[in-house]
Amino acid sequence: MNRRAVLAAVSSVALAGCTTGFGSTRRVEVVQKFVRVTDHREDGRYVFDVADRQYWNAIDGPWYSGEVHDLLESEVGDGKPLVVTDATARALERRFAEVRYGVRTCTAVRTDGSRRCRAAWIARDDFNGIEVGDVVILQFDDERARVTSVVQRRRYRD
Repeated sequence: MNRRAVLAAVSSVALAGCTTGFGSTRRVEVVQKFVRVTDHREDGRYVFDVADRQYWNAIDGPWYSGEVHDLLESEVGDGKPLVVTDATARALERRFAEVRYGVRTCTAVRTDGSRRCRAAWIARDDFNGIEVGDVVILQFDDERARVTSVVQRRRYRD
């Protein structure tokens, strides 16, 4: 193999490695946080949210949608943010086959009144560090994201 072919191959591999990391970075508002679990039962696989906290505007403020699972009940409430402690995370992991932490985020309102929204899975530490209504910088990679900074926290945050 000649030198140019080797350099071209190495460059291609290096570039491919760069594209596998986190991609686009966006300033977004967190409008939903949820803990989603997978439960395997005799009659099939069930995927459901054990806690779902939402925020759509400053007037209504944040709220919990649906019922909160027993394992999280003592930690969350109407006035409390959705945070999963180490002990609760361990209990969820013992009880369910899979536990994932998700957020739904939206861009600022555009001039035509629309917003772009998307959901992503994030690490529990990032999940616990933000609350619905916060404005954050997220770095997205397909279905995953990570928080790079919190730009603005909402006034109701504990």
